[in-house]
Amino acid sequence: MKINYSTNYSGYIPVLRSVLLLVKAKVITLPQLAAYIYLVMQADFDTRHKYYAAILPDNKELAKEVNLDSTTIFRYRKDLIEKGLLTEKNGMTLVTNHYMFELGLVQKLAKLPPANLQELFAKPQENVADFESLIANLHNEQLQKTSQSFSVSSKGKSGSSAVERVLIKGEVRTKEGDGQINRCTSLTPEEMKWIDENVTETIS
Repeated sequence: MKINYSTNYSGYIPVLRSVLLLVKAKVITLPQLAAYIYLVMQADFDTRHKYYAAILPDNKELAKEVNLDSTTIFRYRKDLIEKGLLTEKNGMTLVTNHYMFELGLVQKLAKLPPANLQELFAKPQENVADFESLIANLHNEQLQKTSQSFSVSSKGKSGSSAVERVLIKGEVRTKEGDGQINRCTSLTPEEMKWIDENVTETIS
């Protein structure tokens, strides 16, 4: 017997702003992004349930709630499956990497540069342990990249001196031995933001 599920209006899901990069990179269109978020909102995120990560309401129910034809929802669902953002399994539509919408992991992901997150939305992981391992690897890569950016020295007119990097109002600047502070433009705005949020005030 088929069970008819109603559209869910209760609760919330955390959404990373970096999902917008899927539109910027032309992976999906803005209307497809809206459909994606709508469908994700209808997934069951209770790990105790049989249909965890599955989108339960059918196309007819979902279309009725947003004043669309069921064929439109069907088309969006099909397009998102083809893009890898949704997955079809045993007659159910699942959210690929549903962990991207779970609060605990979203808080960790939010510390990574947005550019590193784009492929994670469509890159399936078998379980949460694999996904957390991937997050840790990305975080370590970013730390190494930042460390390499800071492990520099320079020679001044008076001889050899270490260059101290300091964070001032969202910018990375170099502090020479004579105390003069110069702006450093070798890092991208995304890297500067990440440094502000994850690195201590002064690095030598």
